Amino acid sequence: MTDQIERLFEDLRADTMPRIVPPGSAAARGTVRSRRIRRTAMAGAGLAVVVAAGIGFGAPSHLRQPAPAAAPLPQAELDVLAKSAATQIGLHDGDRYGGTATAPAGRVITLKRVPGTYEIVMACGGEAGNVAVNVSGNKWTLQCGPKPAPVHLTMTLTAADPEITLDATPDATARGRYALAYSMQLSEDDQKQLMYDADAVVGSSDEFGSGGGFLAADLDVRDERIKAGKYTFTFSCAGEGWVKVKIGNSDMTRVIKSYQKDCDGKATGFDVTLPAGTIGTVMVTPSPYAENQAAVAWRWDRR
Repeated sequence: MTDQIERLFEDLRADTMPRIVPPGSAAARGTVRSRRIRRTAMAGAGLAVVVAAGIGFGAPSHLRQPAPAAAPLPQAELDVLAKSAATQIGLHDGDRYGGTATAPAGRVITLKRVPGTYEIVMACGGEAGNVAVNVSGNKWTLQCGPKPAPVHLTMTLTAADPEITLDATPDATARGRYALAYSMQLSEDDQKQLMYDADAVVGSSDEFGSGGGFLAADLDVRDERIKAGKYTFTFSCAGEGWVKVKIGNSDMTRVIKSYQKDCDGKATGFDVTLPAGTIGTVMVTPSPYAENQAAVAWRWDRR
């Protein structure tokens, strides 16, 4: 009987032992799982910090995209800026020794000029930004503004290289949003020299004197001393280009003589007969190359 009972207990232990969990094992396994969960959560939090830090501080500067440039201004607004810049340098409508350019980028002008010293003035009309200008190899930077400060410079042209070139390179802020005004005027001393050269060839008239001047624009001279009669008219032009000369009455409704003369520094003369009621008037129109590049002189001699 005893042996039988012991065998029954052995069979029971063999059947139930694999299913029995020792006390504390579940708690230990729970602790392990809890630690794993906390570690995972902390790792996730660390990743969130890294991602948040990336968002907060932004991408490295070399990877950032530059801000897009402002759109070009409409032509009407550019024209207003051009007028403002022209006013700042003393350039007015009709002045032929300068000009304006709206939003240029590259070569602005190429001009052939008589050798001499030139006084160049420039200004940049705009909201902001800078423009690098190159005048025949001489470089300056213009600061753009609604009422820009003019930049003055002086340069000398020789007979071997008589061209003036002007190039403009705006920065990103000024590109398409500025206007350039410029003037390139022969110095007063060189203007006087051209007038002297022209007058020296013509000579003076003891009876009537001489006329003439520097050709900054059309020249129209009405001489009250020259009335009806027979005359020899002597004329000279010194500088560049050519001029068109008209001799007639005071309002040029009657043209008595018209001809073209090269500005070669030589004098030409011809006879003129002025009819009754005429006051001798001389009109000189310069060619584009003669504008601000030549001077003329003439004299009247009674025959």
